[in-house]
Amino acid sequence: MKVLFLTPHGKIAYGGERSLRLLLNELKKLGVEILVLCREQGVFTYQLKADLLNVEMCPATELTKSTLFGYLSSLYHLDRVARKFMPHVIHCNSASLAQIAVPIGKMRSIPVVVHLRNDIECDYARRVFLTSSDSIIANSESTGRSFRQRYGKRVKWYNIYNPIEDYGIAHETRNSVPVITMLSQLTPIKGVDTFIRMASHLKNGGFLARHKIVGSETEFFIGYKRELEDLVRSLDVSDRVEFVDFVIDTKPVYAGSDIVVVPSRKEAFGRVAAEAALSGIPVVASNVGGLPEVVVDGVTGYLVEPEDVTAFCERVQNLLIDRRLADTFGRSARRRALELFSPEVHAKKVMQVYLNLLGRDKPVSLIS
Repeated sequence: MKVLFLTPHGKIAYGGERSLRLLLNELKKLGVEILVLCREQGVFTYQLKADLLNVEMCPATELTKSTLFGYLSSLYHLDRVARKFMPHVIHCNSASLAQIAVPIGKMRSIPVVVHLRNDIECDYARRVFLTSSDSIIANSESTGRSFRQRYGKRVKWYNIYNPIEDYGIAHETRNSVPVITMLSQLTPIKGVDTFIRMASHLKNGGFLARHKIVGSETEFFIGYKRELEDLVRSLDVSDRVEFVDFVIDTKPVYAGSDIVVVPSRKEAFGRVAAEAALSGIPVVASNVGGLPEVVVDGVTGYLVEPEDVTAFCERVQNLLIDRRLADTFGRSARRRALELFSPEVHAKKVMQVYLNLLGRDKPVSLIS
C-alpha cells in the first residue's frame, strides 16, 4: 500500500508532528510505502529523513480571495506528485490541508483522510473541503464530538488517540525538593499564568517546591514570555519558577519531575498529560476537551476546572503531602497509558481506516 502524507510544519516538532512521526515509523513496519509532502524544511523534515522516510517539499497555500494563484499552484504540485507516486490514500496531518487534498483526491479517485488534531471553527471554504473528505480521524472523543455537533455527520469518523513514545520511565517521586512541571507552548490558551499563580499560592502556604515551565513562544504570541516573567516578579516567585526553552528530547524533563500540571483553557487531546502518565507521573489537569479522556480523576491524577487556581493548588498539595498517593497515581497512570497510547496500536487502527476506505476486510494484524 502507498500513502501520501501532507503536513504543514517542517520547522517545528510539536505534538502533531511527533504523533505523525511515530505513526509513519509504525506504518513502515507494516509494509506501507510512504511519501511525506511538507511546505517548509526544518527540524521536523530532518527528523523524518533521519528515519529514512521519503520527504519532498510542496507548496500548501489555503484558498482565499488574495491567494488564488498560490492555491492553484499548490493544486498543480500536488497533482503532479500524485500522478507520479500513485498513492492508494492521501492522509492530511492538518485540517487546513483538506482544501488542497480533497480536489486532487476527487479528480484522481484517491480517498482522502484528514487527521483532526484541534477543536476548530472553520470558515465556509475550509468546511466545504473538510466535510467532503472520505474519512476523518479525531484525536479524542471530545474533538470528534465537538466537530460533529458543529458541522454534521456526513463524513465517516474514527476516534483514535495520539500515539505516545514510551520512555520506559517507571517513575517514583525522589526529589528532595519536589519538582512541579508544565510543558507547553507559551500561549494564553495553555494557562501558563494559572500555573504561575498556583506557584505563588503554594509558596504563601509554606510548601517548598520548584516549578519548571518548559516551552517557547509561538510566532503568534511574540512577547508573551515577557508578560509571564513580569507576572513571576510581581508575585515574588522568581526563586521558585524557572523558564526552560522548548526541548525536542523531553525524556529528561519527565524523569526529573514529580508532578505534571496541565492548566489549559482548551485542549483537544492533552499530549503532555499522556506523556506524563506513560512516564508514571501523576497529573493535575484542567477538566476540558480531551484531558478527561487522558486523566482519570482520583485514579491517575486530578481534574479541576480551568483557571481555578485554588483547586489546582489544593490538588498539588495533596500529592506533595502524600508521596505514597502520588506514586500510586503514577503507577496507575502508566498502566492505563500503555494500553491507550501505544504507537503500534495507533498505527494498526489508522491502517484499518485505510483498508475500510479501499473496501478491504483484511485484518491489520495479518498485513506483512
